[in-house]
Amino acid sequence: MAYLRNSAVNLLNLHYGLHALALNGAGAFFAVFLLKAGVSVPAVFGTIALVLAGRFLIRPLVLVLAPRVGLRVLVAFGIIFSGVQYL
Repeated sequence: MAYLRNSAVNLLNLHYGLHALALNGAGAFFAVFLLKAGVSVPAVFGTIALVLAGRFLIRPLVLVLAPRVGLRVLVAFGIIFSGVQYL
C-alpha cells in the first residue's frame, strides 16, 4: 500500500470524499428549495443537468493543470469554483 505514503494523494482523497458527501447531501436540499420556490420540475432537472455538465467539461482540465500548477492550488481553486457555480 504505497499510496498511503503520499500525503498529497491522501489529502486529495480526503478532500474528494468530503466534497462528495457535502455535494450529494446539499443536492437534495438544492432541488427541494427550487421546487418550493415555484420552479417547475423540468427546470429543476435542467439546472442540475447544467451544473453536472459544467463539472464534466471542467474535470479534464485537471489532468492538464495538475502537473503545471500543483495539486494544492488546484484543490483550492476547485473549492472556490464549486461554490461559485451555484450562484
